[in-house]
Amino acid sequence: MSDTDNDQLLPLILDIGCNNFRMGWAGDDFPDIIAPSVYVDISDYLFKSDVINGLEDIFLDTNNQAHLVGHDALKYKSILKIHEFRKENNYNILLKFFYHYYQQLNISEELRFKQPIIIITPFYKSELEKTKLQEIYFNLLNFPSLLFLSESQAILSTLQKSSGVIVNIGESNTYISTIFHGFTNIMARDMFPITGKDLTSYLLNLILSKIGASKNIYLDMAIAKEIKNRLSLLL
Repeated sequence: MSDTDNDQLLPLILDIGCNNFRMGWAGDDFPDIIAPSVYVDISDYLFKSDVINGLEDIFLDTNNQAHLVGHDALKYKSILKIHEFRKENNYNILLKFFYHYYQQLNISEELRFKQPIIIITPFYKSELEKTKLQEIYFNLLNFPSLLFLSESQAILSTLQKSSGVIVNIGESNTYISTIFHGFTNIMARDMFPITGKDLTSYLLNLILSKIGASKNIYLDMAIAKEIKNRLSLLL
């Protein structure tokens, strides 16, 4: 077996977040795929009008797909309603989403669906959600093995530490958890209502309040979020 084949049999790590979907090979410094966790139904328009005709003609290279995911979905955010499949717990879309980006890894045909799967999960993920994911990756896609790895353990493993306190500010949840010598202390973990979305809203209000009413400027949550991700430092 060639080195390329060996590389394509390494475990795949998935981080299915409310904001972004990340997928990459174990051992790499950076995920191969980072895509927004969104989708659109190509018949779900933001507006209803008898005047605008030919809307169907604007969809290029969709191959008659009913749904578009990730970056492809965002191309039509001005005319189609954006859905967040993670917040909706839409596992049918998750299956399409994963398959769409799995194909972009350029895995050879004979090695497809033969990699171990590692899914990064928060401590509050329910057994029902895990069972749904098992059905997708075992029963539908026939992957050989599946591991649910907690976010705290994944972070400490990256830092090569066995003990620590993890503060994870996500788009929808912020939680604190502790690990001591590789074991999670279930009595020392909690969730808080302050999230990344709240920080984005605060930044947006801060910018608009500083600008004042004398200037005309367009700024929405998406732009404020981009500014926050690229330029902001939280202290």
